Amino acid sequence: MGEHLKPNQTMNKKRILFSIFLTFLVNVLAIPLWTKCGYSSFVQTLFNKEARLEFVYTGAVTGDEPFHFQSTPKPFYSSWYYGREDDAHRACADLCYKAGGKWQKLSFLLNARHDGEVKMLIKGSSTQDEYGNNYPILTDWRNIKINGEVISNTSGTVSNEKPFCKRIHIKRGEYLRIEAEFRKHRFTIHDFIFLERGSLWFLITGNLLIFFLIYRLLSCLAERRERLRPSDTLLLVFFFPCLFLPMINISDAVKSVRENRVLAIKPKLEEILKGDINTGGGYEKWFNDHFCGRVALTKLHDVFRNKISEIVRTKRALYFKENGWEFFNPIVQGWDYRPHFMQSIVHNLVQLNQFCQQNRIKLYVLEVPRKESVYKQLLSDKYGFDSKEFIKVSQAQENIRKEVRKHHIPYVYPYEALSSAAQQDFVFFKWKHHWTDWGAFVGFRELMKEISKDFPDIPVSSLDDYNKTQSWLIRDEYDRKYNLGWHLYQFFNNEGQDDPPNRALYNYYNHKKGENMVLKIGKFTKDFTYPEGKCKVILIGTSHNENFCQFLPYSAAQTKYIRLNMNQVGEVDQYKVLKLYGKDILAFKPDILILSISTEDLSRLRNLCSIK
Repeated sequence: MGEHLKPNQTMNKKRILFSIFLTFLVNVLAIPLWTKCGYSSFVQTLFNKEARLEFVYTGAVTGDEPFHFQSTPKPFYSSWYYGREDDAHRACADLCYKAGGKWQKLSFLLNARHDGEVKMLIKGSSTQDEYGNNYPILTDWRNIKINGEVISNTSGTVSNEKPFCKRIHIKRGEYLRIEAEFRKHRFTIHDFIFLERGSLWFLITGNLLIFFLIYRLLSCLAERRERLRPSDTLLLVFFFPCLFLPMINISDAVKSVRENRVLAIKPKLEEILKGDINTGGGYEKWFNDHFCGRVALTKLHDVFRNKISEIVRTKRALYFKENGWEFFNPIVQGWDYRPHFMQSIVHNLVQLNQFCQQNRIKLYVLEVPRKESVYKQLLSDKYGFDSKEFIKVSQAQENIRKEVRKHHIPYVYPYEALSSAAQQDFVFFKWKHHWTDWGAFVGFRELMKEISKDFPDIPVSSLDDYNKTQSWLIRDEYDRKYNLGWHLYQFFNNEGQDDPPNRALYNYYNHKKGENMVLKIGKFTKDFTYPEGKCKVILIGTSHNENFCQFLPYSAAQTKYIRLNMNQVGEVDQYKVLKLYGKDILAFKPDILILSISTEDLSRLRNLCSIK
């Protein structure tokens, strides 16, 4: 009897071992479902060789570096960034060190040149995917001391998203000695298991169920082995493993630029245990937004959609295949018609004008029309939209302009000039919402007609003063580099496409005396000095001014351009001009202040003079 049981016992032992192996394999494939970070972060951390240290200074920075530092070892990369925080100046030193598998000692000596506050941030390296989403890359730090005082003597894990933070108040001439140890991250079981209450038992119970299910399946297969057909074997060998393919590399993305939306958030495991699976979008919604291969499928969907549709629509843009024009979607801009809302915009512009008058500054407002307004005839011919609502919004915005002009504020809205100039050349790019060099020159010419009434000696450039070049690429950004256009990849699924359909040839203008212009570029400011210009001009606005600065600085002796939307502050505070830049305006002592915004941003002027 015993001799007959041995083969079955051996078979059962192999079945148990094989079941354990398959359970382990399922856990490996399902890592993103229960780990702190997905595969991308795991791989990036595994091969990471950097550790970052950041010092954010807030205080009275005058443009120079707020402190000197000596570091052992020396960082292989360091850089300074400048911005604003509330009413104070802000400067940031970003330092990167090479990290290995062993603990390395860091000795850092900081000498303050100004009074203020320093926020020390110990963080991991920073890596982004193609859509700008950060991967949490981990780094280990320990034994952190400041001037001999132990801040943390235990080993801790930090990342760019969850740094170690310490705020320190310093005075001019004061020294800070910072000591610490760092290394590349070593993975432990704590990296792979959520430590919320009950999650470990949930994991153990789940694995036991998976083990018994696999074991039972193998037992059934063994009993029916003789009756299995080859097709059944192929189904088991290939089909069932394919069920796990969507979990192999779950995306860490937070948003989808292609779909113009925020992706579903992964719910916490304790919420699942409580049965509240819909919190944060639920596991099903999260998985549907992040499974492996989803980006490729959405691209494939766009390819088929583009093939069969004359007009390609996304949540943010419309593309006309026949002529290659792209416009914002929706066409009609949403608007608040409440009287107090529109009056608040007028009130803030009047307040800004009073501020300028008190300081002997002449204010001019330049509003860049929407591309959809200038080319509305093309839209009405090719795409049906609510023309009544379009007219209603336009009339409401025109009422604001009329009210501002009643307060004797020069308000330039070059809609008629751009509509006429559009018959000669492109005044807006086909693939972007910004105006071209030609469109910016038309706007410049209309603005200078107003400025010349008050400053008759100010020089005004003509196109004869410029050299003309041509390119189908787009030049409209802060760095003045050529690009394809920010919506283009949504329609052609290829950011580097050399020959997109219906491309346009744009004219670009560079001043013949450009070598005489002195330009200093900051993080969100540009300072122009031109010896043949007159007056001091400060230009405040958004991205439309990048092409506008091809012309305006050649009329002024000094031009200071402040770009509002360069992430120097939160989006809510971007247009609080007096709060953020009032002191800079007074320090510059301009003769002219130009507020240059687009119609899309008109509603945001209600916070122009807010001090909260």
